[in-house]
Amino acid sequence: MKSYSSHLVSRAAENAMYVLSANSASLHQLAPTCLIDPDGSILEEAPLDREVLIVREIEFPAPHFGRQGRIIHSESLAGNNFYHD
Repeated sequence: MKSYSSHLVSRAAENAMYVLSANSASLHQLAPTCLIDPDGSILEEAPLDREVLIVREIEFPAPHFGRQGRIIHSESLAGNNFYHD
């Protein structure tokens, strides 16, 4: 069975945040155990059929132009105006 991670990639990119998904070690899972960066790239993904420990050091650099725009847009949709005058 194939796992589906597109919804996790979308959440990471649209919210400009890391996403860590944890699931059981089973062939019958729909979402993978994985780590996705704020730009939507899958950094680590565990195989479906065995136990795996994902260990990864992550950095929190200042947002680049595209990520900053997504943060401002997300905050404005949520009703927060932290980045606006």
